[in-house]
Amino acid sequence: MKELHPHTKWRGTISNLILGIADGMIVSLAFLTGTALNLANLKIIIITGVAAVISNMISMFFGGILAKRTEIDLFNADYKRELYEIENEPEEEKQELVELYAGKGLSLSDTKKLVSKITRNKSKWLEDMLLNELHIHKDSLGSPVQAGVAIGLASLMGGIVPLAPYIFISNLQAAIPLSIAISFGSLFLVGAIKGRITKRNFLVSGGEMLLVGIVAALIVFEIGKVLAFA
Repeated sequence: MKELHPHTKWRGTISNLILGIADGMIVSLAFLTGTALNLANLKIIIITGVAAVISNMISMFFGGILAKRTEIDLFNADYKRELYEIENEPEEEKQELVELYAGKGLSLSDTKKLVSKITRNKSKWLEDMLLNELHIHKDSLGSPVQAGVAIGLASLMGGIVPLAPYIFISNLQAAIPLSIAISFGSLFLVGAIKGRITKRNFLVSGGEMLLVGIVAALIVFEIGKVLAFA
């Protein structure tokens, strides 16, 4: 199979990094804020916060591996199904390609010539079916371990942001609002960077990420309060 454009290869990694940072930051912020508002012992807050950040990193690491492994398994299933259909139902598969390229504006004669060339090579035929009919390509899948490491480390980085003020400031009452402010600012920054990468308005993208972060943190915080008093 031919290689995809580098931008396509990096798409999954960028998505994992953004997801991991945002998830780690939101979970850590909600946990630390809820704990700090109900517990005055700074040392215990830091210890439990570190534990929460590390446990979330481990969870995201294995979650990333499982998600990518599932994606690969689905690709393999589609690969086997398309290969079976090409070998056992070639005329139907050729007709699908004809309809696909005709739908892109090619004339019927040009479409049939193109399909005739493509279907002379089984591997190219299969690649074309997977890419144009199912919109999947093996080179875009990546490694499960790489995905796990990327999202796990990103989660760790994100989780450290809300935790840092509690570590470096001895005043708990000052650490709480600073942790919230830094986290919300960082969420906006991550969203803005994502906007730059995806060619969207960075203010809109940053605002979306900030809004999602606020809502998610509030939900996690409220759930924590309910469980604490249950």
